[in-house]
Amino acid sequence: TFAFGHCTTVCPLTVAAARGAARRLADRGAVLLVVTLDPWRDTESRLPFLAEAWELGDGMHLLSGEVATVERTLSAWRVPRARNPSSGDVTHPSMVYVVSPAGRLAYALGADAEAIVAAVRALPV
Repeated sequence: TFAFGHCTTVCPLTVAAARGAARRLADRGAVLLVVTLDPWRDTESRLPFLAEAWELGDGMHLLSGEVATVERTLSAWRVPRARNPSSGDVTHPSMVYVVSPAGRLAYALGADAEAIVAAVRALPV
């Protein structure tokens, strides 16, 4: 999924749903990746704080990097977003992508833990 640390609305709910689903799917070897939408502020030194605040545990990773690299990644995944240059906030949908064991995008879902769990369980093992 995609989120940013300064978000106080959609992102905490999206991460919580994805985290809850990932915990329920531990038996399937599910891995949660949260890619920042705000590499300007979600820097390497800030990631441990965010991971703790979002209660990311084993098998859960928060990723950031150079602004250009993160922006290319977000564009490659076709993540809709718009950054407000004055506030730094990012407008974006609440989406969770489920990637198949073969590495292909299988589902793009809203932040609903039940739907995420069902989608992952529907994937071939």
